[in-house]
Amino acid sequence: MKLSVVIATLGGIPLKKTIRALQNSSIKPTEILICIPNSTELVETIDFSDNIKIIRTKKKGQVFQRMTGFLAAKGELVLQIDDDVFLEKDTIKRLVNCLDSLGKKAVVAPSIFKEGSNQSVFKRNKNTISSRITDWVMNGAIGFKPGIISLSGVGFGLDFNDKKQYISESEWLPGGCILHQSQNLITQDYFPFEGKAYSEDLIHSLILRENGVKLYVCNNTTVYMETIPYPDSLIGLYRQYQASKYVVNIQRKGSFRVHFFYFLRLIKTIPRVIFYAVFSFLKK
Repeated sequence: MKLSVVIATLGGIPLKKTIRALQNSSIKPTEILICIPNSTELVETIDFSDNIKIIRTKKKGQVFQRMTGFLAAKGELVLQIDDDVFLEKDTIKRLVNCLDSLGKKAVVAPSIFKEGSNQSVFKRNKNTISSRITDWVMNGAIGFKPGIISLSGVGFGLDFNDKKQYISESEWLPGGCILHQSQNLITQDYFPFEGKAYSEDLIHSLILRENGVKLYVCNNTTVYMETIPYPDSLIGLYRQYQASKYVVNIQRKGSFRVHFFYFLRLIKTIPRVIFYAVFSFLKK
C-alpha cells in the first residue's frame, strides 16, 4: 500500500511539527507533498528526507494548492492534512483500518482535539438557553445534530460523544485531516471565492456526496490542532456569509436562515470590531 500525504501550506511555523509527527507514524507515508505557492518562502527549516517533495503552485489558495497535490499524488491512499494538525503515532493506522471496513466509496476523518487538551475543538454546552436559541436560529425546529449542515449553511460540530460507536456517518468532514482512496479524489478547484477558504470543507463534502462517496468520522482516532483566536473582522464575516449562501444554494435550500443568522452575528460583531479598533489605537 502506497500512502501519499498532501499538505497545503504557506510555510508557517507549525509545519515542521506536522511533518515530524507524520515521519514518526507507525505507518510511514510513501511521499509527503508540501504544496506551497511560487511566491511564498518556507518560514521553518524542514528536515528533508527521501519521501518529502516540495510542489510549487501557480497561485495561492488552500483548495487550489491541495488539488495540485492530489493530481501529483501517486498513492492508492491519500491523506490531506493541514499544516497545524498533529497526528498521534497510530492515527494513520486506525484511519486505514476504518477505511478498509467501509468499502470503495468512503472517506474517513479522525476526531479533532485542541492541542494540549483532551477536548474536541467542537465541544460545546448544548443545554444552555443561549445555545438552544443559536441552534434554532441556525436550523429551525430541527435544532442541533452533530455532523449535519444546518439550514444556515454552517456545519454543526462533529462532537459525536459516543465512545461505543466506533464509526459515525456525517454530512460533512473538516478539511484538516481526511483519508481518501485515490479514485474518489476531487481534483478540480471547487472553491469559487478569493481569500481565506471559509466553508471549503462543507463544499468539498457536498461534492464528495454528490459523487456517491459517504463520509465517516472514526471516533477512536485523534489528531490535535493548534487553535489560534483571530480578532473579529467585518470582511471575514461577509466572506463567511458568502460561503454559507453558496453552500445552501448547492443544497437547493432557501437562504432565509443564512440571512437571519449572519444578521444576528453582524449585530454581535460590530461592537467587538469597534472595541478592538479603539484598543489598538490607544496602544500606539
